[in-house]
Amino acid sequence: MQENPNFADYLNAGWQISLSVAIDFTASNLQIFDPRSLHFNYSKDPTPYCTAITEVATILEGYDHYGNYPLFGFGGIPKYMNYN
Repeated sequence: MQENPNFADYLNAGWQISLSVAIDFTASNLQIFDPRSLHFNYSKDPTPYCTAITEVATILEGYDHYGNYPLFGFGGIPKYMNYN
């Protein structure tokens, strides 16, 4: 017999949830000024990233043990960064 625990079983067993978010700023997602980019944010509609993060976070935030949500970004170059 094999057990197939569900989400509530893990919580009842004492497991803790910690929500973390990472955003991919690499060029594979196109330039931010391109309307096809996942980062294009020049309209009233949320970006695909915002939608995904909001939907997942809305579910998980109530279970987050610490109530802090670290946000990480990778693959981008900060505006006004000078590499000379």
